[in-house]
Amino acid sequence: MPLTSATVDAFGIVTLALIVLICCVGVFCVVYVLTFRSKINRRGRFYALRDFNSPWRVRIILVTFAVLWGLTELIRLPLLRRKGWLFHSLRFQWQANLCRLYALFSLGFAEPCFFLTALFLVRGSLREAPFTPRRRWNSKVIAFVLGFCLPVFVLQLLFVVISPALKFHKGYKEDREGYEKIPPYFTRTFLELEANNRRVAACAYPLFSSLVLALFAVSFLIYFLYLGWKMMLVVINRKLQARVYSLVLVVC
Repeated sequence: MPLTSATVDAFGIVTLALIVLICCVGVFCVVYVLTFRSKINRRGRFYALRDFNSPWRVRIILVTFAVLWGLTELIRLPLLRRKGWLFHSLRFQWQANLCRLYALFSLGFAEPCFFLTALFLVRGSLREAPFTPRRRWNSKVIAFVLGFCLPVFVLQLLFVVISPALKFHKGYKEDREGYEKIPPYFTRTFLELEANNRRVAACAYPLFSSLVLALFAVSFLIYFLYLGWKMMLVVINRKLQARVYSLVLVVC
């Protein structure tokens, strides 16, 4: 789709507004978490909630990943490549590199880390003593999130940055991108378009990156459904559990 399309500009403005809204809400959430923690530490009426608020670091990290994910989405907006906007003055090579960084940090880091952090917060609520102090638990969550995100990041780095081996020092040509026997759209992170008599790099989703993210999503959904089942067993009493089991047997 050409960059001069009014539809593309409309979607770009809406996306930009949503990202600004997410950033504002994220800042508000971080301030609220820190304010609530300061009230708890004053030994006032909220002091009894100090254990309940123990995973405040993980909550701030969750908000941070959400804001980071939103900011990385700005890189792919065609609106910002229009005349007078942020990326218009950049050369074609730099615009192409930004698209590669978008695929690496958005699909390989911010998005997986956000969902993993939310998953571990849900998992933490299923502990046998969920309101006990969680200083070590907070550190473990951060380590687990980065550890489980590392394979996704490495695969994105391999397929998006290292494997294509774009030879910019000789000028960009589409036949130089990617592997020799694999179509370019498997590793291509941008498309070369013409706008206002100059070359513009429009960001694209490499098929390899989508496949890696799809594998992560399948694993995430399986474990999330498992946690949801455990949460249902904790909330529902035994009589209702028996009814649920009988209903499952009837359906099966």
